[in-house]
Amino acid sequence: MSTKLTLKVASASLIALLGASIAGLEPANAAFRDCLVAGEYRASEIAETQTLCQGVSSSEIALKFDESAPGLGFPEEGQVAIADFAAGAAFSEIVLVATEHGSVGVLEDGVSFGDTAATLNNTAATAYPGCGGSQFLYLPWTWTTTWSWRYNPSSQPNAGALVAIQEAANLWTTGVNRCTGIPYTSTFQNRYLGTTTRAGAATSSGTCGARDGFSVISWSVMPYGQTNGILALACLTPYGATATEADITFNPAYSYYTGASAYGCPSGYVDLREIAAHEVGHVTGMAHSDPALLQLMKPNFGPCETGERLLAPGDIAGLLNRY
Repeated sequence: MSTKLTLKVASASLIALLGASIAGLEPANAAFRDCLVAGEYRASEIAETQTLCQGVSSSEIALKFDESAPGLGFPEEGQVAIADFAAGAAFSEIVLVATEHGSVGVLEDGVSFGDTAATLNNTAATAYPGCGGSQFLYLPWTWTTTWSWRYNPSSQPNAGALVAIQEAANLWTTGVNRCTGIPYTSTFQNRYLGTTTRAGAATSSGTCGARDGFSVISWSVMPYGQTNGILALACLTPYGATATEADITFNPAYSYYTGASAYGCPSGYVDLREIAAHEVGHVTGMAHSDPALLQLMKPNFGPCETGERLLAPGDIAGLLNRY
């Protein structure tokens, strides 16, 4: 039986009780507070009408979903964190949003809590021939300029990783339909600017840190263990409905196949081209699609699924509808 990896942008109701607080403060309970103090919360305790209490940063708020692990921290104000989890985790996807006006939002496997206006704008596509139908879901932003990114090779699995990531990113501009072989071209553009020693926005707590004005793809160990932790994390900075910065971080604790051939993937390895293309899909503004439809933007993947590394009809329909 093959092991299934579950991708979170990340990214899915909570079963854990409130745990230890952040910064030494008692965990808040939304049922009795008008604002959020520093602490760890279950998603159901975050109300849509709440904002952060005066002097509290979103980085002092954490989402508690596993009694045995620390809470997953919220990104800094104005950012969106999309975490894809590996096999064994409680969720496929968790999206954490911190808005500029001091509110936070959570999306767990399609269920919204908190500032729902800042979470997902879901739009279903009409049926499209090929692979048994299609569907796509959107995140609430698009790019009006080229996404220009740098690459930090530290901790990469091998020298072939960069080429695999570049080719995966380019699939959102031009390629062929995985199911029909029909070519497509979009107006989404990405540009590789070279290597860097800069770190991506991912933090050791598995969320997104401060913006620095640079989009970086990098490698960094994520929390919650090798077998059921975060596989990849996308950190997005939208300005209104326009994306301005996007970082992607892969967890090097997993084994990645970087080969160009669909054959030769070692048993148990993750196809980097498939995972990278999926994460860049989040960068473009695509959310997770129905897992049963087997689009590239589905939330769960098995090892060595090299036959699914290209865009499927739903992915392409969503892409061309926006770009």
